[in-house]
Amino acid sequence: MAGDVLPGSLGAAPPSAPADEPPAESAAPRRKKPKLPPIQQALYDSHLDSKINGRHWDTHGVNLIPALWPALRERISRDRKSSGMPGLGLGHYIDVVLKTAKMDTAHLIGLHDTLNAERMGNLPKGRKTTLSLSPEARSNAEQLLELLEAADFARKGKDVMSALVLNLLRALEKEGPLPKPELPPLL
Repeated sequence: MAGDVLPGSLGAAPPSAPADEPPAESAAPRRKKPKLPPIQQALYDSHLDSKINGRHWDTHGVNLIPALWPALRERISRDRKSSGMPGLGLGHYIDVVLKTAKMDTAHLIGLHDTLNAERMGNLPKGRKTTLSLSPEARSNAEQLLELLEAADFARKGKDVMSALVLNLLRALEKEGPLPKPELPPLL
């Protein structure tokens, strides 16, 4: 019967591709990126940023209480093994600390007070090093010092930075071992 519409055909003939055009490529199925806890994700992002945009990273001094350096190095060593990323370094962890720090004067002073109480007032002279950090982390470090100076708390920068690093290490302990990154398929 001419003019009758078959069910499901909507009355139109299916379009056909011209013979000289290649068939349309379908997008390769993409696996979903695994969801990581926030600090682990920030470490991966920092590590990746340093590899891709390393030319924008620059040195910055970091001063921490001496007891933190071995704890930080121990965590880095464990994360290198669990993640298979031997390029993880101190700079990535300090970069994450500074990028994720809450830039609020009362909060920063509270961190100092909490650390001071935990250490029973034993916050010795710090040990300094220079690390390569992202532009955002260096900017946050400057902002942190400005906030402390404005609150007449400038001489406590080492202690505040130490409290921030200690909080990062504690958060990483809660998140567990740093897993191996899953590379996306090439095709």
